Amino acid sequence: MHRKSFLPAIVWLVTITFLLLLPGTEIPQEKWFHKIWLDKWAHLAFFFLLVYLFELPLLSKRPGVATKWFPAI
Repeated sequence: MHRKSFLPAIVWLVTITFLLLLPGTEIPQEKWFHKIWLDKWAHLAFFFLLVYLFELPLLSKRPGVATKWFPAI
């Protein structure tokens, strides 16, 4: 049985930690960023992917459960 690794989740955690610690002056400022709340959508995507990547190895340990979708709420 192939077990999934936590390595992609850890790499993504390090990556988003670096991105989230960047000073605000390093991020380009565009008017349309504020109109569509780009920063909020980016945070949502960052943390959704982080939870998903940590969830994959845990679900692979229980094969019957891995076929169902469990949203992280």
